Amino acid sequence: MNKNTEHERQGASGLMRAFFAFIIWTLIGVLPMSSYADDIGAGPLPSQEDGHAGPAGPAEKNKRPAARVNGVEISMESVIAMMYRINARKIRSGESPDPSEDVKKEALRRLIMQELAYQKAKAEGIKADEEAIAAELSNFRQRMGGDEKFREFLDKSKMTQEGLRASAEKKIILEKIGAREVTARISVAEEDVKKEYEKKKSSYGRPEKILITNVVFFLNKDDKEDLKKAEAVLDSIKADKDANPWRLKPDGTFVVRDLEVIQEEEAELYAAAKKLKKGELSGVLKTSDSLQIIKLLEYQPLVEVSFDQARHSIEKKLREEAKEKRMREWDAELEKDAKIEILDTGGE
Repeated sequence: MNKNTEHERQGASGLMRAFFAFIIWTLIGVLPMSSYADDIGAGPLPSQEDGHAGPAGPAEKNKRPAARVNGVEISMESVIAMMYRINARKIRSGESPDPSEDVKKEALRRLIMQELAYQKAKAEGIKADEEAIAAELSNFRQRMGGDEKFREFLDKSKMTQEGLRASAEKKIILEKIGAREVTARISVAEEDVKKEYEKKKSSYGRPEKILITNVVFFLNKDDKEDLKKAEAVLDSIKADKDANPWRLKPDGTFVVRDLEVIQEEEAELYAAAKKLKKGELSGVLKTSDSLQIIKLLEYQPLVEVSFDQARHSIEKKLREEAKEKRMREWDAELEKDAKIEILDTGGE
């Protein structure tokens, strides 16, 4: 067999096995992650160190270390699983999955930051309470559908109960240090919320909407005979039982169109339409460049959202921005004195 073909076959097989591990660990709800832990790639994936034997024996090349963080190795298998997780989140948010090297680098970065955060937490004596671990495992059993389904999961995933417990413990520890170093250090001032509201006030409501049917004439707006021709067309529209301009017979002197009127773009038509009731016809309008007739089809007034109504969504947005900023700061703090060795990015 061609060497490259064999490599591709083994790589695809390894990816599928890593994907299986990822699916059973994340998509079916194994140990639900906190928002912070999720951001740095937590909800630790099962590993050899955690007691996970690995589903169906993953390809050897995926067991090799991708990086070493203060002496602790991160396997290529974990990187591949994290790639699937990143792309799964993209799919859920409506984006297309990204198979590029950029995702591989992002997956490795998340795992490195997760490991640094975990090492810092352990060094500072942060622990997971036995009650919290027991609650995580109990919740997992319930999600699995009871003891029998739980045993089936362990058998299929080749995971031991000890490994599952270790992963639950690591998740809780990461949540604790994340809460202390990120969540507790961010705040959103009332003044900032008000400034954001005033800056984007119009976007928090429903804009004004005006729809018209518009007859535009190719006539001289200052010629009396042409004005009479336009008025004759108006009489024809009024003679129709529905006053529908679209039923006019084209004679080359006008065109009919449906138009959403934007005040900034069609100031004269906007002013005329505002004076009409729904379904009402205007007279022959003499605009700056032509003769026109309009019929108002729909009018929706501007609906503004008050500050109190918009406050929650604005606070949430600003808090997410503050959280991302603090995460970047903490990443730099964690990396400052760390020894990080990139050993393998997964290329041949």
